[in-house]
Amino acid sequence: MRSENINSGNTTSENISTEILCYTSCLPEGSTKQISFMELLLNENWANGQFICSEEVYFHVGDRNQQITAKQNYEFLLRAALQYPIKAIGAPAAPTSPFQSFSTDDSWNSYLTDCYIAGKYQNELVAAGYFHPVIKNLLEMALQFPEPENAVSFLEKMLSYSSEFYDIDDEIQPILLLRSSEACYNVMNLFIDELAKALRLCRQRIEVFDVTKDSLSLEKLIQRRFKAIVAIQTNLIHFFTGKKYLILLDHPINMYGHFTCSSTDCYLLAHDRNYLSFARRYFRDFKGYFYFPPAGTLPDNISHTDPASAIPKQYGIIFMGTYHDYRHALATIYSYPRFYRLFAFRFLHSMRRNPAFPAEKAFAEVLDDVCLTLSDNEFLNMFASMKPVTDCITAYFREKVIRTLLDAGIKIHVYGDSWEAAPFSNHKCLIHHPALPIDESLQAIQKSKISLNIMSWHKDGLTERILNPMLCQTVVLSDKSTRLEEEFVDGEDIVLFDISKIECLPELVRRLLSDEIYLGHLARNGYRKAMEKHRWCHRAQKLLDFMSTSRKNPAIDDPT
Repeated sequence: MRSENINSGNTTSENISTEILCYTSCLPEGSTKQISFMELLLNENWANGQFICSEEVYFHVGDRNQQITAKQNYEFLLRAALQYPIKAIGAPAAPTSPFQSFSTDDSWNSYLTDCYIAGKYQNELVAAGYFHPVIKNLLEMALQFPEPENAVSFLEKMLSYSSEFYDIDDEIQPILLLRSSEACYNVMNLFIDELAKALRLCRQRIEVFDVTKDSLSLEKLIQRRFKAIVAIQTNLIHFFTGKKYLILLDHPINMYGHFTCSSTDCYLLAHDRNYLSFARRYFRDFKGYFYFPPAGTLPDNISHTDPASAIPKQYGIIFMGTYHDYRHALATIYSYPRFYRLFAFRFLHSMRRNPAFPAEKAFAEVLDDVCLTLSDNEFLNMFASMKPVTDCITAYFREKVIRTLLDAGIKIHVYGDSWEAAPFSNHKCLIHHPALPIDESLQAIQKSKISLNIMSWHKDGLTERILNPMLCQTVVLSDKSTRLEEEFVDGEDIVLFDISKIECLPELVRRLLSDEIYLGHLARNGYRKAMEKHRWCHRAQKLLDFMSTSRKNPAIDDPT
């Protein structure tokens, strides 16, 4: 038997003096008794009634273990007893409580839970001198089943920390969320922090670690087990043991080099269903593929339950994106060898002619036009080399949309130094503001009537650039994507335009700005839908559902 102590969970967390109240028939009615961990471990009858504890307990201990089907309350209270005092209160019947009550479990499932508990706390039992009596009792119980050898085998697996043990125990380990890049105004780390807060409210044990700041602690973390590891666009996730959930915010081809590493036991999550289809076709090592868009973030001055009245609108149109000069990408394309240069310009022309196509579809169309057949690896290598083309066309349409509105006399408020590099930076209708951190950017959006969004070629995706303004009670004006048209109702909770008909955009904007009542209608409807379906609490529950589904069916695929 190993001497390693794996049982105590998060014993390094600060213990909080929150007492857990257990109502039990083991005591005379009204009498009380402090119950130690060992007393509870040796006598499960202390957990035979209902209990009451604060939500703080769940933050540190986690919720009931859904991998066991018997004695969930008992197993939970054992974990809690390692960190919190437990007071037993005598009661003939448990009082009404919002918590799950104790239920009688069948003998086989009860036996399985007892074996797991004996394995988990075997070091404590050894130290207290109770290990042999407990194991003897379990062996005697095993003889009562029709196939005692299976019962004994399960006990041995629990005592030896086999994979079956970890199938149960990993369920109550922390979920590790990795903070990494501070790019794009630290938006990825904001997502991690918001998801962590939402998961805690789902009674999950959460640890957040910044991989850029402490390499020594990272080495220690890699040696630990977790219920799951969640990260956004970082290859470091593959070094951990356990189920991994890698979130993509860009096209999978931009992570091509990272995907060449082992993706064993890793699930890919993306906000664009085209990206999932592409990854499913070309990156087959992932265990499953899930549609998982970012959520919106509420401004600090709006409560989750009691939203403030609409903030007075000072600005007409706000655009929170940065400026990228497509001419720089063109210069890179011109530097390509002749064949690649000609192919790249065909690709660029195809995307410009068919702006509703995902990039890979336009790329494949050009391959067909030039009668070029590639293997999967050749396709990926060549498509990856064409990234300047997708960068170029994205920046081109962004500039064209902004410039068209400006030349029509429509003022646009932009943020950050990148706009100083725009050829039209001195345009009288382009209103410059300093770059803002996320929280202040939400306040700026609140002050705007319309938040303009131009998708970064996410042709079947949904991003926070849509949801944040909705939660700010600001109207969203965006180019179309398949997902946006499915999720929202154009003209009711969002306004969508055709990126191939930019010349129609100024008149649309003028009509919107001239109708305050209609703008209010749009803003309220968008806010209502985002509140109901697209906050981080919804994404946290969706992620937990993924985890539950992937345990039952490891090769699950959910593109919806």
